[in-house]
Amino acid sequence: MNKFTLFFVGLLLSACGSAPDERHDMRFSGPEYFMQSTLSLTPDQCRQLCEEDSLDCAGWRYERPMTEEPLASCVLLEKIEEKTSDLCCVSGKTRFVYKPDSRAFGKTKRLPEAN
Repeated sequence: MNKFTLFFVGLLLSACGSAPDERHDMRFSGPEYFMQSTLSLTPDQCRQLCEEDSLDCAGWRYERPMTEEPLASCVLLEKIEEKTSDLCCVSGKTRFVYKPDSRAFGKTKRLPEAN
């Protein structure tokens, strides 16, 4: 996608409120492959990290700063295995998953995720 298309999609999502696959007060769990904690992290930044790594990222979890832990955290998940209600978090999933296409001799094919 070119920069104009990315800008337009971002503008459209911001006009509509939260991203369509974003769940507030929900904790997605599964195998984690990346975690970042900072003072100024937002759920949108966490979602963007996952989108930029869409080959590996099946979902993300933003953990709000708490009294016990003043830093916000972003966790990227290889796979979403469990969804639980939790006030600590905002979680989301990517719209697509990558699965091998045997006809393409090892190449990957982008397929819509099954619900």
